[in-house]
Amino acid sequence: MNIKEIIKISLTKSLFFVLLTTFITKIFYLIFNVEKQEDTIIIDAIFNKTYYIIIFGLFLLLAYKDYEKNKNTSFYDFLIVTLFYVLMSYIFSWVIDFSFYHIHEFVNNPQKENKTGLLILTDFSPYHLNNFDLVQYFISTPYISIIEFLKSGNFSWLLNIFSPPSFLIAIVIIYFKSLYLLFKKENRIKSYALIPILNNITLLRITNKPIWWIVPLLIPFIRFFPKFFINQVLAKKYKKNSPFALGMTFLPWFFYGKIVLGKTD
Repeated sequence: MNIKEIIKISLTKSLFFVLLTTFITKIFYLIFNVEKQEDTIIIDAIFNKTYYIIIFGLFLLLAYKDYEKNKNTSFYDFLIVTLFYVLMSYIFSWVIDFSFYHIHEFVNNPQKENKTGLLILTDFSPYHLNNFDLVQYFISTPYISIIEFLKSGNFSWLLNIFSPPSFLIAIVIIYFKSLYLLFKKENRIKSYALIPILNNITLLRITNKPIWWIVPLLIPFIRFFPKFFINQVLAKKYKKNSPFALGMTFLPWFFYGKIVLGKTD
């Protein structure tokens, strides 16, 4: 493990991510002295959550690509790269939020109203003096979003789970990258790894399981049963045991990664 290289790559990529997301939006708000929520409609439409997720994932993949140039890399190296990238993205975003809050106070000298009661809810500012709370950001927020999604069925809450920077996005990316490399090893169409249903059909063909298994694979919870038998064949093929196949079923991002990302031992 080359820790200096990991820090360098993670630092660079996370900085680019934050510059293309948080920094740009704050610059817009500062230049145009945005004070009302309706004035943010255009910038929020462009730099929405989907945009953040795409940019976050893109630079994480670029970080992987840069680190893959090193010799003797292992799966755990990629996990460390991911950890540093996520943490540095959070730190940079926090620093920018903190800085622009005070710059806005100094440059624009916004008028503050002494509102009380329910009137406080009408206050709006694109600047926030955030607490440096890693637990809230990485654990509490996604957890609350999951609970709210299950209660309401509102898919906007589901998107909140993946508000970057988040370990959940990184986990999804690690899984699909692992699947992509697995299909490459098995001489299958690599892009199928990124396409729902087709990736499961490809796994069925790799493991010589019936194609009709795709039906139970599409049913929540029930899908774990055929998935386990698929993973059992894959685990045996890569000289792993049944408990490893169980891990591939319930923590696929980690155990698939151990098979195909760098060294497996």
